[in-house]
Amino acid sequence: MAGQNVQSTGSIRLPVQLALGVPPSIPEQPIQGQVDIPAGDLQVLPLLVPQLQSAHGRFKLNAKLSGTPRAIQLSGTGQIRDGVVRPIQRSEVFSGVNADLHFDEKRITLDTLYATQGRTGRVTADGKVQLQHGKLDNYRFNVSLRDVAAAEEGLYAVLFDGDFVVSDGPRIGGEVLPEVAGQAILKRGVVEFDFANQSEVEKRAATTEPLYWTYRLQVEATNNLRWHTEGAVASADIEFDADLDLQQTADSLLIYGEMKALRGTYWYLSNRFKIDNATLTFDNQQGVDPLLDVAAEAQVPSSDPKSTSPETITARITGRSSQPSISLTSSDPAADQKSILGALTVRGFRAADGAQGISTDPLDNYFTQKLNAQLSAGLSDFFAGAITDWELQRERGGLLTGDGALVVGMGSQVTDKLAVRYQQRVPGTGATTTIANRQDSSDLLEQNVEAEFRVNRFIYLTSGVSRRRVSTNAQAPTTDYNVNLKARWEY
Repeated sequence: MAGQNVQSTGSIRLPVQLALGVPPSIPEQPIQGQVDIPAGDLQVLPLLVPQLQSAHGRFKLNAKLSGTPRAIQLSGTGQIRDGVVRPIQRSEVFSGVNADLHFDEKRITLDTLYATQGRTGRVTADGKVQLQHGKLDNYRFNVSLRDVAAAEEGLYAVLFDGDFVVSDGPRIGGEVLPEVAGQAILKRGVVEFDFANQSEVEKRAATTEPLYWTYRLQVEATNNLRWHTEGAVASADIEFDADLDLQQTADSLLIYGEMKALRGTYWYLSNRFKIDNATLTFDNQQGVDPLLDVAAEAQVPSSDPKSTSPETITARITGRSSQPSISLTSSDPAADQKSILGALTVRGFRAADGAQGISTDPLDNYFTQKLNAQLSAGLSDFFAGAITDWELQRERGGLLTGDGALVVGMGSQVTDKLAVRYQQRVPGTGATTTIANRQDSSDLLEQNVEAEFRVNRFIYLTSGVSRRRVSTNAQAPTTDYNVNLKARWEY
């Protein structure tokens, strides 16, 4: 028999009673049978295990039949060699999968399983599947992971060790899902999910993607767990230790435990807050909405324009992350809440020389990011998604304080592998600062076209043509051609 790249052979020897005028019958006498699959293709594995997105490699199977027609006895062995598997809805890939198993009519025993991930990740496993009348009854596997990386875009990226038990869990939608239980020790990681942004929390909670497994995990991290967020107004980079219990049920994600800051900074506009204390307590009283206890300090310019001594602003944040209570105090005893807010906003933009007016660099950065975000959203909708990225900037610097003419950029994701981008200088929109007075004014953008092609998961090929002008109008624009090869490395 041949099918799905699997070549199989089988044979059976059994007695049959045949006689004229008598119905055929099979007597209760010994039988013998043999099934051999010497070189099967693992691509059939996702058909049997829906938790796998894809599988490649080879397997070998030998089975023997014995006993009698009414009491068939089955036994055999199997091997997997050089397999590559990817779990469903995950980006992790495990290669070098080698496994040995044996089975009979009551159980399938996984003797050993070994796999690797990248250069350092290792996976080992063993376990049993209990059968009843030839059908699955229950299963239990012990899985050990060392230096394994896991990531989900926009949420987290971690490197961890773990010991887990995978067994049959709850029945959801008529199917029994695997349940993963155990402990994970985080060696290093970054959390990018902003659980202080409740709109994002609600968006994640409302997802309707089907579940392929549930889990009950104890997660520990003594250091090297960073919470990192980027925003136009505020951003954070804080290192935590953590002791959390995570549970994914059929209808919700439950989190219990604490995260305590070891060190870190929080930026608001141009103000750098040093984290003195930060504790996040997850009690699942209102979903993923932790209790906050945060204290931080920032140095800001004094309310006296002639003073060179900074003023210290202390922020204390308590309550739920969805509705925090924020109190601000100052080292200046005469400062009130209005003065403190001014120190964090307008006063921070004061010109460096102490003169009247403000330095617009922080405001420029904020204004530029907000404007480009609105352009991308509004114009992309107008063009029905054909153009997905818009940007407006000066030739040098931001919109408010930059030099040179305005530059408009637009991009489009033509296919899942090909993206193109175009930039054009807008004539007659030069800023008040003259470019000719700058020493590095000999290389200014006129037009730029760039295409990026994703060869595979790790390799990107970019090619572009740039037309550049010089500060002297008598010279014609120059044209540059470039080809770049980018490689992305994943540990």
